[in-house]
Order: sequence, then C-alpha cells, then structure tokens
Amino acid sequence: MRILMVHPHDIYSRSEPWTVRMTYLAQEFVRRGHEVKLVYHLLDPQIPLEEAQGRQDYPYETIPQVRYSTTLVKRIPWFVSLARWSDVIHFQKCFSYVSLPAVASGYLLGKPVHYDWDDWEFEIYNYRPQNERVGSHIDYLERVLPRMVDTVSVASEVLHDLAVERGAEGGRIFEAHVGADLERFHPTNDGSRVLREHDLDGKIVLYLGQLHGAQYCELFLQAAQAILHRRNDVTFLVVGSGDRFGELHRLAEELGVAHNVVFTGAVAHERVPEYVAAADVAVACFEDTLPTRSKSPLKIVEYLAAGKAIVATRMGEAEKMIEGCGIAVPPGEIEALTDAVCEFLDNEELRRRMGRLARRRAEVKYNWGVTAENLLQAYEVGLSRRRRLATGMIVPEAISLLKRVRRRALPEPTRRFVASHRDLIGILDGEHAYTGPRLVQIDLTNDCNNDCIACWCNSPLLGKGAMSADEKRKYIPFENVVALLDELKEMGTSEIYLAGGGEPFMHPAIMDVLKAIKQRRMICFVNTNFTLVDQTRAEEMAGMGVDHLTVSVWAGTPEVYSLTHPNKTEETFEQLREVLLHLNGHKGGGPPYVKLYNVISKINWRDVEAMVEFARATRCESVEFTVVDTVPGATDHLLLDDQERAELHERCLRLRDRVENPRPGERFPLLFQFEQFLRRISGDEAVSGEYDKQIVNSLPCT
Repeated sequence: MRILMVHPHDIYSRSEPWTVRMTYLAQEFVRRGHEVKLVYHLLDPQIPLEEAQGRQDYPYETIPQVRYSTTLVKRIPWFVSLARWSDVIHFQKCFSYVSLPAVASGYLLGKPVHYDWDDWEFEIYNYRPQNERVGSHIDYLERVLPRMVDTVSVASEVLHDLAVERGAEGGRIFEAHVGADLERFHPTNDGSRVLREHDLDGKIVLYLGQLHGAQYCELFLQAAQAILHRRNDVTFLVVGSGDRFGELHRLAEELGVAHNVVFTGAVAHERVPEYVAAADVAVACFEDTLPTRSKSPLKIVEYLAAGKAIVATRMGEAEKMIEGCGIAVPPGEIEALTDAVCEFLDNEELRRRMGRLARRRAEVKYNWGVTAENLLQAYEVGLSRRRRLATGMIVPEAISLLKRVRRRALPEPTRRFVASHRDLIGILDGEHAYTGPRLVQIDLTNDCNNDCIACWCNSPLLGKGAMSADEKRKYIPFENVVALLDELKEMGTSEIYLAGGGEPFMHPAIMDVLKAIKQRRMICFVNTNFTLVDQTRAEEMAGMGVDHLTVSVWAGTPEVYSLTHPNKTEETFEQLREVLLHLNGHKGGGPPYVKLYNVISKINWRDVEAMVEFARATRCESVEFTVVDTVPGATDHLLLDDQERAELHERCLRLRDRVENPRPGERFPLLFQFEQFLRRISGDEAVSGEYDKQIVNSLPCT
C-alpha cells in the first residue's frame, strides 16, 4: 500500500517533539512492507525548501513545505499532483494547510482520506486564545472534518464521542492511542549519564513533558514541597520546555524547592529514554480540562515501556493506561499525589512489581505497532468505501469499455479503477470475466506420510474423525493438473500454491507438476513437510527455479520433532537438517527461498528459541510461528494454559530483541509475521483458541 502522510509541524525540529507520533507510525508501516511519503511543515520559514529536502533521516521520503495558509491556492494543485502516487491520504490534525489539500485531493482523485484526530485543537487553542478568527476557523474544521473524510482515528474516548456527534459513523472510527517505542524505552536502559551530568543522587522523581497550558506541572512542584517536608533525599527532575518554563521556575523559587528541582529544558528525543531510566518514580499529573481528557499522553506510554512506577491523574485516558500497573490520583489533589509518590519511594518491591506490570501493558497494547495495525484496518475500510463509490459512478462506462475492447476518453480515476479491478468489473457485468485470480492454491492430493499431532486430517488424536483411507487415496491426475495450469495461465494467474490436507510430494508426478508450473513462467510456492525430499530432488527444484518452500517442522530439536510427529523418529529430523543444508548450500543464494513453519502448542512451546536456531543453522531465509487451531473434543488439550501463554510471550519478546539486535557477525533468519504471532499470544483469548476475537469483532460488516 502507498501511504501519503501529512503533518502540520516540523518532524526535524526539537521544539515540536509531538511529531514522533507520525514518524513512528510511518516507520511501522514501512516495517510491514508499505511505501510511505511524509509531508511536513517547516517551523523556521527562513530555511529554503531545497535545503530542507536534502535532509532524509528516515526510511521513507520526507517532503518539506512552508506551513502558512496563505499558500493554500498554490498548495492544492501541488498536493493533488503528489497524491496521485498514493493509495491512501493520511493527515494529522485539522489545520487548514494540511486538511484542505488532503480532502480536496481525495475528492478529485477518488482516494480515501484518513483524519488522525489526536487532540481537541480548539480547546487547546482556547487555553490562551490570541485571535478569535483563528479559533473559530479551527473549531469549524474540527466540526466538519469527521463527516468529510472516509475514516477517522481518535486518540481518546472523548474524541470518539465527538466524532460520532459530528457525523462519523461508528464503522469509520478507529482507536489510535499513542504508543511507545519498545526498543528505545526499556527497563534495562541506563540513566547513569543523566545522573552524572546533573549531579543527581538520592531518589529521583520525574516529570516529563511540555511546559505549557493544562499540563499542570505546578501541581508537581507543590507536591515536591509536601514530599520534602517528609523526607530530604529526593530530587525532582523536570524534563521539557515550553512557554511556561520561566513561570514554573519562579514558582519553584517561591515554594522553596528550587534547590531540589532540576529543570533540564528541552531534551533531544533520542536522549529521553536515559532521563526516564534515571527516575525511581515517574509522574504524569494533568489539570482536569477538556483538552487533557481528550489526550492520549505520550509520556505515560513511555513510562510504561521503561517499566517505571507511575503516578498519574485519574482523568481521561491516563487512568485507563495505568490501570493495574500504577497509582491514579484525583485531579488537583496535592495530598493524594504526595501520598502516592511517597508510597512508591518507601517500597522498592512495589516499584519493581508495578514496573514489570507497566512494561507488560506497553508490550500488549500501548506501542506503535498496535496503533499502526489499527490504522491499516482503517485504510482498508477507506479503500473499500472509495471502491464502492467509484464502482457506482463508473461501472456502466467500464463494462461498455471492456465489452467493446476499444479506447474511450474516460477520466484518469476511471481508467485506473478499471485497470486495477477488472475482476470486479466482470462480476458486475455478469456475462464475462476479464481476468482470473492472481494466485491459485492447488491441493494435489489428500495423502500424507506424516501424522502431525494437531493436524485437522491426520492427527492420531482425531480417532474416527480422521480422514478415511478412501479419501486419502484421492489425487488430481497429472493431465488434469496440466490442463488446469493452461487455463489459469490464459486467465492471467501468475502464482501457484501447492498445499492442502495432503503432502504435495505424495503425488506420483510431483516433480513433473513443478516443472510444468515453471515452464509456464508462473511463480511456484510449495507447502511441504519435506520428509520425502532427498538431496537429488532438492537439487532438481533449485535447478528448475521453484520459488518458495514452506517447510512444516514444528520443532527445533529431534526430541520435540518426534513428539509432534508420532509416526516419525529423531532420525527424520536429522534427515531434514541434512537436506535443508544441502539445498541452501547448493542454490547459491537464489531460489527456492525456504521458510520453516512451526505450529505452536502445549507440546513444543518451549522449543521456540531452538526453532529459530534450527532455521539459522540450516541457512533458511525465514521462520514463521502460528498458534495451534484445534478440533474441539479431540485436539483442544493442545492449547496453552494462561501461565504457558504468558511465559511464551515473554520468551518471544526476548527472542525478537535478540534477532533484531544481533552480536557482531551473528545473522538470523527473518521472523516472518512475528508481530501478528505476538499479538495472538498476548491476549487471554489464546487460552480458548479464539486468538483474533477482538479484532474480528471490531471489523465493520461488509
């Protein structure tokens, strides 16, 4: 997917650190294989655009612009030209110089437009209003945008209710809370450099954030005064800057706590994890106002990821964020804030326990990966919505165009839609198919030489429910396969996937089938247990150019392999090792690309590290994990219990860290779709096998 993202502020300016929301999400999209271009708006108008364009510090293209609304007339045609590249247009915040070009381009080009609503901008502006006209303009845009765009993401429950009130249907609204960078903010981070630089000792209580309206840092300073009356071994660290910096500095003097309060000023975002690591207790206090109730506070999720003892105001999203892993106090109550901070300072074991729970909460929910997945779902809804609109407008012309097979002067969006959706046009036509499917799965045979313990067809646990001998003997004759391949080739199919309830290499003419696929210049995928492949067959597959092998192993050691395949021995596992090594050494860096596939159950979950090591040792390109899907009453005892699930999740997080941060000279295979696997084992639904229940239940009816 091509995603054009637009932010009203400067992603390269330390004075606008809130832009990390956009940059982190863009990186998550790129990590998932999507293409991103990010338009941002320079804070310093003296920087020439040409000079700014030369700065490219992210794994996607960043495009600078000036940020004033007076350039709107010129900006919209430029933006329309840029947006032609995209599949989806995403803008954050309502400001006219980003929202109006984005919406106009979506309407003109037939592209879905997504509005990322992360703050109630009108209420923030009203904290210190300067120009009534500007305020009314912001208010107007925030009122109309939810019903003008295809989809909306909201950072809080307050904004969700506002979006509904202002015309966005529930199926077009998606949760998009802030997230933490789980790698940069980590309980193992070292804060010693911060302690040395600021000459800090004793207990450290941290306030992190912008020093401007409604953040309520003054309550933090007042609590500091009360805490210092109880104990004198505490330093209060205020990290951040803003228009109230001087005012708060004077307040610290007036309260008589200036000698125990360190104001760091603005800190580079890359160093923020060190400052959080230096703290014993992290505080997030807010004034109870409409802007703060609508926020999704970044500081809290970074505290969570760093595994800190957290005290936060019981207000808006903050209370939900620290539920069960921190102390929530009523807004504005100095004594309650003081008591909570002192409770943590007095109890090291409580700090550690809450810190572990906090990190867990960040890993399960409050990270950028979860938010990115929610946004990708929103984009899909927007794309389907636009397709429906486009179809209603152009189907008669498109069908006429395709039936008569001649050129017509159609608008550019129409031509692109027809080219991309010939299958849909054929369905609507009802008489002709204009293209076939890109990928077709062929189940060559029902027969299999393995009895994988969780197999739906051949598990020995199925008893009478297993596939019958008559069914297992069925296979597609070779001449029928060839005829099918010719028909698919004519239809435009380019990829063939050989899999099914049986083992493809049990087919009597499997090598001829593979050859027939490659002779037709089609991409060939094979899902196999690989036990019937010897070195000669492996060399033949490499020679004919078979593209992808998914090798179902379910183990990383011979002992576990024999447990997950009752009719196989440890020697079979060693045979797999030898043939995989031979194949991967023989192919010389070309295809077939080999992915090891492991279904995780109660029998083999402790073997996950060994599975990755087996893939690395045999020089396979990737390894994939999935959780067992059981047959009720037969194989459901293979499900993990909650303790096993939780321990597996912890082990997998450590495994991911090791793979992503290898030692010098150490190379690991790709962890294929590992974030999806982590998500599926992170929730309680894994115990019942309903892994994606929450996601499925959140999808709109189509």
